[in-house]
Amino acid sequence: FRDISVLLERGETRWSLQTFLFLTLGFCAAGTAAGWLLTRFVPVAVLLGFAGAVSPYLYARRRAKRRLGDFEAQLPDAIDLIGRAIRAGHPLSAGLKMVADEAKPPIAGEFRRVFEEQRFGLGFDESMYALADRVPIVDTRILVTAILVQREVGPIEKLFTTFDLAYQLPQSYLRPVAVAPAAEPTAA
Repeated sequence: FRDISVLLERGETRWSLQTFLFLTLGFCAAGTAAGWLLTRFVPVAVLLGFAGAVSPYLYARRRAKRRLGDFEAQLPDAIDLIGRAIRAGHPLSAGLKMVADEAKPPIAGEFRRVFEEQRFGLGFDESMYALADRVPIVDTRILVTAILVQREVGPIEKLFTTFDLAYQLPQSYLRPVAVAPAAEPTAA
């Protein structure tokens, strides 16, 4: 049930686990009843019951996937905003707050949560790890890892210069390229 709870949180469905279970059982019963009343054929009733049972899960999964896609699309702008705040002399926490205040959902909500967690006493590292767990996108994990490493080793301004350069590269440079094996030399 932990995976379902995580899925419901990622999709921002505002359903509790109990609500999800009740919806699943309700749609299953409704589908089974509709199938039986319409056809009086047990396999059709079972099939419609199964379709009803999986529909809340599919809805939550679709919402979560769309939300993560929106987050990923907004991430370069958020990184740019944090980078500009850092270069202007603000601390990293102020950059996170700027993203929370100025960006659109869903990225604003996630960065607001990171900022609020720190404000209420959770350590910076823990709040960043929590962000990476809530948003399982490779770019988010790379950002969190880079921020945490850079905080330990040196000035954070250089980190955001590197991110700016990476997001300005054309996508063709970032895709792996297949290399054909070299032809063997032949004796002539």
